[in-house]
Amino acid sequence: MSHAHFDHMSDIVPVARQTGAKVVGAPITIETAVKFGLPAQQAIIAKGGETLHFGDLTVEIALARHSTIQDGLIDAYANLYKTETRPDTPEEVAHTKEVRARGTSAPDVIDKGTLAFVLILRNGFKILGIGSGGPVTEGERQLAGKIGQADVAFVAYQPHAVAERATDPRHLDARRPVQSWHPSCVCGPLRSTDVPPVRELKRTAPSGTSATMQLRLFGAARLGH
Repeated sequence: MSHAHFDHMSDIVPVARQTGAKVVGAPITIETAVKFGLPAQQAIIAKGGETLHFGDLTVEIALARHSTIQDGLIDAYANLYKTETRPDTPEEVAHTKEVRARGTSAPDVIDKGTLAFVLILRNGFKILGIGSGGPVTEGERQLAGKIGQADVAFVAYQPHAVAERATDPRHLDARRPVQSWHPSCVCGPLRSTDVPPVRELKRTAPSGTSATMQLRLFGAARLGH
């Protein structure tokens, strides 16, 4: 589990209880999940740097960092929904409140409670998971150096309605499929930005590549940014 915000973990406890699957997360994530009913024997605490094995599956873990946004942005985006959609029914309001309660917004989620994962299958196929768009951490750089190029990436993208604050994914260095890990992101269009890793990746990336901003960790780590 990337981190303990409700939009990432609201269904983790019922899924875990139904399947018996282990849940791997940072201390605050596991603490929150257990509070909501996760059986303690299914919980695995990780802080970054661990290598776990589940049968033929290897899981490499790094301490990541959650994104932070300026004051007022969430309220501004909420107004977009109010403008473009009908009002919620009382039942929908109650359901939203219930779902939003299944997580935590404690400050530790930002720098102590967000993890990145690489799943390595028996044949060496590597799947990257990054659940938030925060700045690259030393742990992520070390993970990138350890595993090299990922084959598939599930990554979060932090949207901005203002084009200059977003990034055109075509400019980044990904040679494999990429799937967004943040379906709540609705803003666009995506545009380029002018930061050193992106400038270099735009210069060196092959034509037709596709990624979101979070694949910066693989390109930027190799470039030393």
